[in-house]
Amino acid sequence: MKLKNRVTAVVFFSILTFCTEAHSACTVTTTAVTFPNYDIFATVDTDGGGTISVSCDVKTVVTLAIGVSLHSSSFNPRQMKHASLSDLLNYNVFTKGNRATVWGDGTGGTGTININVPKNVSRNVKVSGRIPALQSVAAGLYSDSLIVTFSP
Repeated sequence: MKLKNRVTAVVFFSILTFCTEAHSACTVTTTAVTFPNYDIFATVDTDGGGTISVSCDVKTVVTLAIGVSLHSSSFNPRQMKHASLSDLLNYNVFTKGNRATVWGDGTGGTGTININVPKNVSRNVKVSGRIPALQSVAAGLYSDSLIVTFSP
């Protein structure tokens, strides 16, 4: 009989905005990166996703960067912490759905995303997440917080 150890994981975002143009105003909103239940016995990675939305009152190009993990102080791997235990669950977020480039600040092999934002139109950017398979962690809720930096 195969035992199941289910893990629920979510990554929350905070927003840090750098505005260099005094005449423009932008709004950035996020939805958390959520993952389906993580099975520690599964041999395939667990993928999830979230969204960053940007709208501005003038047409502009913005750069979106995502900071290091609160729990690992690193881009690779980022780590989520168990809600009540010391267990850490490795994961990462990526600039594209193919998960080839870790989304960071452009240093250490990470990438950022530049997007064209039309005037008064919201642009949505998908955040692709992945939890590597076969991590031995306790069942429960895992979470992390990442800072999204937005600069027009």
